[in-house]
Amino acid sequence: MKLIRLKINDENGYKSLPKGFEIIFQKKLDQKSAIEFNPYIIAGRNGSGKSNVLEVLAEIFYHLDCIYLRYKPDYFNKSEKNPKGFVPEISKINDYELEYHTFLEKEIFPNCDYSKIVHVSIIKKENKGPIINWINEEEFRKPSELSQQESKNLLPKFIVGYASGNNETLSFPFIKSRFLQYDEYLTSLAAKRIFKPKTRIFSLYLDESYSQAILLSNLLMLDSETEPKKR
Repeated sequence: MKLIRLKINDENGYKSLPKGFEIIFQKKLDQKSAIEFNPYIIAGRNGSGKSNVLEVLAEIFYHLDCIYLRYKPDYFNKSEKNPKGFVPEISKINDYELEYHTFLEKEIFPNCDYSKIVHVSIIKKENKGPIINWINEEEFRKPSELSQQESKNLLPKFIVGYASGNNETLSFPFIKSRFLQYDEYLTSLAAKRIFKPKTRIFSLYLDESYSQAILLSNLLMLDSETEPKKR
C-alpha cells in the first residue's frame, strides 16, 4: 500500500489537526516506486502534529478491520448489555477521506492485470459507515458494485506501528487488535481447532523493546547496493 491523501472532515478535528486538515503523501506514483521500498518521511517541529497523523491512520484502519472481522466476541458489538460496544457507523475519526494505491489478489479478483496499480478511495461521513471505492476499476474490468469480500480485500494486509519511546496513544488501536486476536486464539484453543487469525489487517506495534529485532531485520535485508563497502 502507498498512501496518497488523507483529509479530516470531522467537526472536532483530531487533537492538533483541525477540521479540513489535509496531507498529500504523493501526487504521482509510477510502477517502479510502487513495488520498491520507498518510505514517506514526515518532518516537523515537536508538537506540530506528526504523531497525530500516525494516530489517525492507525485508528482508521483499526475501525475498518473491525467492520470486516469474521470472528467477533460476544462482547464486541453494541447491544443493550454492552452500550459501549462497536458500531460500524461511528469511529474515533468520524468524518474523513483517505486514498491509497495497492495491488489485487488473484484469488479474489480473477482475470485481472495484477501488475497494475489499484487506486482506492475510502470516504466516511459523520455517523455513516465508510464507503470503499475502486477509482480506476474500469482499467481492470467492467465497473460493478463491490462485494463485501472484494471491499475487504482492497484493504492493506499489514499495518505496523513503531515508536522509539513511549507513545501510548499510538499504541491503543494495535493493543485492541491484539486483544481480539488473543480472544480468538483462546476460543480456538478451547474448541481444539488450529488457530488461524481471521482479521483482514494484521496489526503489529513495535516499541523500544523491539529495537534489537528491528536492527537484526535491517541487517538481514542488506543487499549488494545497501551494504557498506568494506575497507
